[in-house]
Amino acid sequence: MNAQMIIEKLGGTTATAKLLGIRPPSVTEWRKKNVVPALRIFQLRVLRPDLFGDQGTATPLVVETPAVGDERVGDGDGR
Repeated sequence: MNAQMIIEKLGGTTATAKLLGIRPPSVTEWRKKNVVPALRIFQLRVLRPDLFGDQGTATPLVVETPAVGDERVGDGDGR
């Protein structure tokens, strides 16, 4: 499942942001990059186990995996 599908399954950009306690522009960036940060995936598994919980029965999620040598430094809030 890609970022677009995850966001739509959660009710759209605003609903996803509200669920996670973040601003909608952050979620919009996920759509553009087609990546959901690993921290947010963890939170979604906890907050919505019906959709993303146990990987045996739930929909698999796309995880952000930095490339080798990727020197991006985040601010720790998943944006």
